[in-house]
Amino acid sequence: MISMRRWNRWLLPVLFVCCLAMQLAAFAPSADARSMLRVGVHTLGDTGMAQEATERVQDGAKSFYSRETDYMQAIANYAGMEVTFVPDSWEGCRTRLMEGTVDVVLGVLPGGPDMQGLSFSRLPIGWQRTPEGAPPLPNAPDYHVHPLYFAVRQGNEVLLHKLDVAADRLGENRPGFLTTLEQVYAEHGRRFGLRLTPEEQSYLQLHPVIPIVASVDNRTTDRVLRQRYDDDQIRIYPTVVDCLRAVENGEADVTFLRQEAAQYNIYQGDFPDLVTDGTVAFSLEMASGVREDVPMELLTVLDKEIAYLGPETITNVAARHDKRMENERSLRSVFYSYPQYFMIGAVVTLVLIFLFVVHYILSRCAHISEMQSLLDEDRATNRPNRSWFLREADALVAVLPDEAPELSVVVIGVQRTDIFISTYGRDTLISFLQHLADVLSAEDWVRRVATHGSVGEVVFLAKTESIAALKGHLHETFKRYEFATVGGMLVRVPLTAGISPIAGKTPEGISLIKAAEALARADFAMHEAKDVLAYDDKMLAEAHLTSRMESLQEAALGREEFEIWYQPKYDLVTKRCIGAEALVRWRSEELGFLPPGKFIALFESNGFISNLDFYNLEHVMQFQRDCRAKGLPVVPISVNQSRIHMQEQGYLRKMSALTRQYTTDGIELELTETAFDFASAEQREHSIAVVAALHGLGFRIDMDDFGSGYSDLSLLNYLSLDVMKIDRSLLLASEGSDRMRAVLKKMVELGHMLGMEVICEGIETEAQEDLLMDCGCEYGQGYLYGRPMPRKEFEEFLKEHA
Repeated sequence: MISMRRWNRWLLPVLFVCCLAMQLAAFAPSADARSMLRVGVHTLGDTGMAQEATERVQDGAKSFYSRETDYMQAIANYAGMEVTFVPDSWEGCRTRLMEGTVDVVLGVLPGGPDMQGLSFSRLPIGWQRTPEGAPPLPNAPDYHVHPLYFAVRQGNEVLLHKLDVAADRLGENRPGFLTTLEQVYAEHGRRFGLRLTPEEQSYLQLHPVIPIVASVDNRTTDRVLRQRYDDDQIRIYPTVVDCLRAVENGEADVTFLRQEAAQYNIYQGDFPDLVTDGTVAFSLEMASGVREDVPMELLTVLDKEIAYLGPETITNVAARHDKRMENERSLRSVFYSYPQYFMIGAVVTLVLIFLFVVHYILSRCAHISEMQSLLDEDRATNRPNRSWFLREADALVAVLPDEAPELSVVVIGVQRTDIFISTYGRDTLISFLQHLADVLSAEDWVRRVATHGSVGEVVFLAKTESIAALKGHLHETFKRYEFATVGGMLVRVPLTAGISPIAGKTPEGISLIKAAEALARADFAMHEAKDVLAYDDKMLAEAHLTSRMESLQEAALGREEFEIWYQPKYDLVTKRCIGAEALVRWRSEELGFLPPGKFIALFESNGFISNLDFYNLEHVMQFQRDCRAKGLPVVPISVNQSRIHMQEQGYLRKMSALTRQYTTDGIELELTETAFDFASAEQREHSIAVVAALHGLGFRIDMDDFGSGYSDLSLLNYLSLDVMKIDRSLLLASEGSDRMRAVLKKMVELGHMLGMEVICEGIETEAQEDLLMDCGCEYGQGYLYGRPMPRKEFEEFLKEHA
């Protein structure tokens, strides 16, 4: 059903696009690629022919005008080819033809030794007359008129056949074309007087107009217009379109064009305000275009002037324009020519748009309930979802504002849903959420229950007198309903809950918040909770601080905001300083002074601790170097190394780079028991190899926090350690327990037997100091002897106590 509706929804748009594409395709021009035909043209030299008959003329636009070139241009147009003419001597043209740099040579007489290797056209392209008394042409019969052909090199019969077919088409369509060319070029020098009627003469006397003529730089301008108009009356434009635009804008009064150019541009519709005389345009080879408001007498004068000029010589343009006119038509010209099609297309388009709008409105009305269901229903549990809950909670508060102080948003979530799903399956989780939602919906202190199945949460609005009462209800719910049935047995589902009241007290009174904000707070509290937790602004402040520290950590390292402080280690007997532990503090420009408890755990979780450890180690090495340079006492200083270094790629390479820059003398590395994971033989071998490599680089290795938890004594077997550092928790436990004191004493003895120095941290009283000495411990660290201090203060401490 849904797929069919989607198909119906897209049906009308697809039909609309198809109809529009068909309408545009009807007027879209088709591409007509034209190949190039290279034609060699020549004069027959000093053969005695009339120079006028064999002359090839080039106008200002570098176009050729002659009988043969005009005829060849027309043939090429019917063959669908573009022509470029290459002028040269007869010998040069023949050489080019044989080399393949030209395709055709014009004006060739068959016969003779220099005609070998050539193939000739079937029809002549003109005739050459020998003047009276002149010697006959070479290799030609002894008479005065000789047919001329065009030639291609032998082996190129495909091109020759194509041009012969084009010549046949030209002869069928324009039988008198060659005769017209012959007449134009044989009699182009004749001049006749311009005969005007009395009415035309009277018009010119009453309207002594000095016309401004727009023209392109061509043969008509050179041979005709400049003989009849002064230079200041003729304005030269680069193209025919520019000439027509000049007439349309009033910059010129008239322009003389070829018949095809005038027809083409006006047919396109680009100049609808210009007109040409129909008789002139279709019966002669030239037409004139003027503004529509000129008198008829001026048109007749222009007609006769054009007739006096004679036919346009480049008539082959007509064939080419016949083929290209439709392809190059503008949208404006198509509209002028076929307005009815545009009207039909517009009506069809409007009808399709109307049908589409109606279909869209009906579809929207039909699907509104389905869409609302998709928006408000959790697809996993088939219960209302969070978006429904937010809308309903805000509506309830708006309707019952007096009850708002007693309303709270509660989020109950399953801890580690990924582990629960992998163990018991997603269906078990979904069934549990459905059951919990249904149970809560039946409670009288619960309003508006929703679920979020993908993350394993149930959200609801609770109405209680206090947060304490709400927590009691939640604890009771956990006891009764925190079990799921899996295969006939009950499985406990670990739950946590977060609470956020809708209303809060301010100095101005009660302040209400939106359900979305309350839900975000409750969700945050749920993720921070171990059981049930109500949202507190301090929680958000801690979260903001954590986020801010993460965003500033890299910049702080670059600005060297992390300071190294030193806590002395001392001999319990002599009370002299025998070493120190390097501790880091963060003096942030943005956050102020931060102790390590604020950021070390964060840096260990996000991996930044690795960069900080190298930073601390390098600064301690620099400190030891500076102490030697200043003549200060140098005591061993231990630097903490995070457990992530044991699995860090490139760790030993970085450590080796530091040892090449600084000395390791007086540097100890503190590693905790948790840094060594012996879950597999490979990991054990890797840890042993890392410690051995650090020893090889010259570092002393300390075992930090020994005895703080489950101590794996196998570490003492596998690892070569230099210092055993007993955790403070063991010292505190030994103060009130003889058994723990015995453990502490044996641990000190064990360290000595294994050749390690033993030091205990966290000494704050003299009684603790005496206890350690009784157990045989020789070194200590704690507030009793010295607190952590910055570098300058520690340097002064060394002078007095080292």
